[in-house]
Amino acid sequence: MTAFAEALARRQPDVLAETRTALANAAGPGLLVEAAAVAANFQRMVRIADSTGIPIDARSVAYGADVREELNLNRFGSAENTPPPSLWQRLFSPILRTVMRRKIRQMGRAHLQQNSTP
Repeated sequence: MTAFAEALARRQPDVLAETRTALANAAGPGLLVEAAAVAANFQRMVRIADSTGIPIDARSVAYGADVREELNLNRFGSAENTPPPSLWQRLFSPILRTVMRRKIRQMGRAHLQQNSTP
């Protein structure tokens, strides 16, 4: 699921096709549809937030600073509404990201177990 989400965020059509197939095979078409729906909803919310200039909240600034930089999201005008992360936030971000990835994987495994048991 993480690879699927990353392929969506990075806009990598070839990788997306592979991860979509892998996710459908591993978790079933229902979970693939749910994951795609969640991703689409986030895309919608991001576009609305960007078009209205809503700043990113303080907790998210630290977590996503490197992602925003890698995807060059600061090129959008509304990025001016979000202050840059502090030194502490930049240092803490990799730790938080690692913890969150583990938690997301645990949640995914729990979901698979819950839905595969009759």
